[in-house]
Amino acid sequence: MKPAQLAIILLLFLVLQTSVFPVILPAGYRPELITVMVVCVALLKGSQTGTAFGFLAGVLEDFASGRSAGVLAFVKTSVGFLAGVVPSRVSPDSVFIPALAVYAFSFLEQVVFYFLAFSGNVPPYPLPWKELLYPFAALNAALALVVNLVIRPLVVRPKEFFHRN
Repeated sequence: MKPAQLAIILLLFLVLQTSVFPVILPAGYRPELITVMVVCVALLKGSQTGTAFGFLAGVLEDFASGRSAGVLAFVKTSVGFLAGVVPSRVSPDSVFIPALAVYAFSFLEQVVFYFLAFSGNVPPYPLPWKELLYPFAALNAALALVVNLVIRPLVVRPKEFFHRN
């Protein structure tokens, strides 16, 4: 794994997500690049790395967003762990498995965040499933196809083609 390059991509995605996308994209249709990256790393490296990477990404996103401190770190850590369990069940080598996993975990992340953000209080508005959540998860899934291609060479060691005896 090349941690320095992964860290640079994580910081670039964080800047895009917190500074650029809010200016150029309408609310509710902004991709969650950090979640996409956490899921892709967890699929490729497993639950232990996914958990650690999710925690780091969540803490950085908590600091950058200024919202409820610790909520994003908890959610991203959970997503990293759960996504890391998937490779033991299915092969992450497929092009579409990361996209399907990102769709599912984006959906799960938003539902968990929605309930944690209100800390047991009744939310003032219902969760907008059709209007925001499904398109949001689909956008993240589409981005996963590209992000996975960028992340894979940094995380997975190239296989040796020639073996010496």
